[in-house]
Amino acid sequence: MTKDVIEQAEASILRERAQWSPLINIDDGTPALWEDLVLRSAPHVTMGFFMPRWESNSAFTPSGIPFKGQPDINGLTEDLAAEWRAYAGRWERFLEQNPKARIATMMSDVSESHYACSFPYGCEHLVRDWALAGFPEPKPFDDAHRIVTDAWRERLIDAMERAGPGWVFYRDDGNYEWR
Repeated sequence: MTKDVIEQAEASILRERAQWSPLINIDDGTPALWEDLVLRSAPHVTMGFFMPRWESNSAFTPSGIPFKGQPDINGLTEDLAAEWRAYAGRWERFLEQNPKARIATMMSDVSESHYACSFPYGCEHLVRDWALAGFPEPKPFDDAHRIVTDAWRERLIDAMERAGPGWVFYRDDGNYEWR
């Protein structure tokens, strides 16, 4: 562990809170649990880079796909790796309570499928308009990962209905905005 890793973890906490706060309607304690997990994990990190995200499937999060919650990737203990794997389920429950955040994560999925970027900055309205129009072909993005399934469409429509009027946008300062 280095001082840099601790600083990265602390910066990650500040960034994630600022980024996601506009999309939270119900704080069930998941953000605080994540922050605690980040701070307890940081002293074990051996790879010199640690900037986890709230999104459990992020490539930067130990519960994410590239890491599969394995302790040897970041130098985590078996117990911490298990907590990160459990966090993935907790994040999913958090999204169910916060449909605006669900839409943001789905927008990230769109962007990853299209051009391997974390959010379709500047193209948010294209995805929104496509969904509002009933998902006509062609899609407004390249679905290289084939994320658009009937279940995906249903999940997006459900989140849109529960979120109410508006859509998520990525601001120049790196934070989300609902407007």
